[in-house]
Amino acid sequence: MSGALRRLRYDLAKQPWSLRYIFEKATQQTIPFGLTEAFGEDGRKEEEIPAMELMRRINEQVLDTPLCSRMLFRGEAMAPALSCAPRFASAASARTQAMNMLVVRPLRHEETMPGTYDRVGRRWFFPRPARVGDVVAFVHPDTASRPAEQQVVLVRRVAALEGDVLVSGDEATPPETSETATYEIPPGRAWVTADNPAMDLSRAPDSRAFGPIQIAHIVGRVIYYVRSATDHGPVANHPASADDDASVLATEVRPESLAEDLFAETRADAKEAPEAPPTPP
Repeated sequence: MSGALRRLRYDLAKQPWSLRYIFEKATQQTIPFGLTEAFGEDGRKEEEIPAMELMRRINEQVLDTPLCSRMLFRGEAMAPALSCAPRFASAASARTQAMNMLVVRPLRHEETMPGTYDRVGRRWFFPRPARVGDVVAFVHPDTASRPAEQQVVLVRRVAALEGDVLVSGDEATPPETSETATYEIPPGRAWVTADNPAMDLSRAPDSRAFGPIQIAHIVGRVIYYVRSATDHGPVANHPASADDDASVLATEVRPESLAEDLFAETRADAKEAPEAPPTPP
C-alpha cells in the first residue's frame, strides 16, 4: 500500500453484507490473500499450510479489513469533479478548507496478475480494471522507485488505455506531437489527464508531461469524496466501474466518519501552516 493511503474505519458488526459485497470481498480480497499465504507472491512456495491454519489467517487478516482505503487530496487539478475551493466557508476560514477525503478501492488487472494464480491454472482471478473515464489514484512515475512513504500519489482521470490511439489536437495528446501525429498507448499503460483545463502542466502534471503511466502504478479507483459532513458524494466514473463499486461503497463508506477524519486532518494541517495574513479593512 502506498504511504499516502490509510485504512478506513470499518465496523463489521454494524453493516449487513449483501451478496454482491460478499462476492467482491471473496474475489478481490479473501481468495488473493489465501493464495498468497498458501503459495507465496510468485506462486513458488512449496511449504504446505494446514487448512485450519489457513482459515485462521484469513479470518484474522481479512474478515474485518475493508477493501477500500482513504487518502487526503488537495488542489484544483480535478475540478469541478473534485474541488478543494471553499463552497460554503467564509473567507476567514478558507485556509482550513483545503482538502478532500477520498475513498479509493484497489483494482486488479490481467496485466498484473500475481504468479500465485498459476498454481490454480489462473482460475479464480476476477479482474477489476481501470476503464476510460475512471478517476484513479496512482504513484507519480518519478517517485515509483522510492519507498512507499516517500512516493507521491496523484489523482487523474483515465483518458486512454492500451491500444487506444490519441490524435494530435486532442486535449489528451502529448504536447510535442505534430499536427498529423497519432500516438498509440503501449501495452500495460494508461494515459491520464487532469480534469481542470485552467491548470497548466507545471501545476497539474499528467501524461502530457510524464507520458503514459504503468498499470501497475495505479493504486486504485477513487469512488467517493468527502468535503465536509454535509458535502460529499460518489465520484463520476465509467458506468461499468460504478456498478462494480456500488456494493463496496454501500457497505464500507461512512461519510460521517470520513468527515470526522477530514476535520481532524485539516485542524492538524492548519496548526502546522503559517498564519494567514490579516484581511485588509
